[in-house]
Amino acid sequence: MSLILIDDLAYRASERSRTFTLALSGVVLQALNGLESAQRSAKKMFAERSESLFVSHFFNEQEHLSKGSATIAAVAYSDAMISLDRDDQFSEDDSLNSHVAEVVEQVNQSLTAQVHRDYNQAKKALRDVSLQVDMMTRSRGWKRSAALIAIRQQNSQEIKFSFKDRSGRSWASDKYTYTLLRSHYLSIYNEVYLYALTQGKIEVAHVKHEDANHKHNGLRFSIAPSETNESDYFSIAPSVFHPNSRALVSRL
Repeated sequence: MSLILIDDLAYRASERSRTFTLALSGVVLQALNGLESAQRSAKKMFAERSESLFVSHFFNEQEHLSKGSATIAAVAYSDAMISLDRDDQFSEDDSLNSHVAEVVEQVNQSLTAQVHRDYNQAKKALRDVSLQVDMMTRSRGWKRSAALIAIRQQNSQEIKFSFKDRSGRSWASDKYTYTLLRSHYLSIYNEVYLYALTQGKIEVAHVKHEDANHKHNGLRFSIAPSETNESDYFSIAPSVFHPNSRALVSRL
C-alpha cells in the first residue's frame, strides 16, 4: 500500500509538470500569433501570462511537496510503530521532524530549479523566434507575417522542456519530476521507518520487495553503520532503493 501511495504522489507531480509546460507552450503560441502585427503587445501578453502560470505552479508544487512528504512520513512512522507494537506519534519527535524538513527543503530546491528551467525555456523559444523574424524582415524586406510563416515551416514549434543530468542525458520535464519525487518519497519512507525502529532498540532491518522472488527480497542490513562487516542501509540504498525500486525497508 505504501508503494502505491509513493507511485501516486510522484505520478500526480509529473502530470502537474506536464500541464504546466503545455500551458506555457500555449502562451508561447499565442504570443507568436501576435508577433505578426504587434510585437510589443505580444511580448507583454506573454510576460504577464507566463509569469502568472509560473507563480501559480511554483507555490502549488511547494504545497504538494510539503503535504506529500508529511503524509509519507506519517505512514512510515505508523508502520514502524505497528511492527514494534507501540503507538508513538510522529509529530512528537522533534529530531525526526527536523530531518524530514531538511530533506524536503533539499528536494524543493531541485524541483524549483526545474520549474525555472521550464519557464526560461518558454521565454527563450519566443525570444529566438522574435529575433529571427526581425532579422528576416530587415535583411530581406519581408512582411512579418511571411517571415513568421517561413520560420514555422523550417522549425518544429514543439518546445523541448527538459533537464540534462551530469552524464549529458536529457530528461523530459515531467519524467524528471516523476523520478525526482519518487526517489524523494521513497527515501522519506525508508529513513523515517528506520529511525522509528531505533526507538525500539532495533539494530537490523530487511528489504521487502514487491516480488517475493526478487534477489533483494529479505536482504538483511544494519540500520546504521556498525563495527561488523554487515552492510548498512546507507551502503545498499543506491542499488536497492533507486528511483524505480519496488522495495521498501521492513523490520521483518
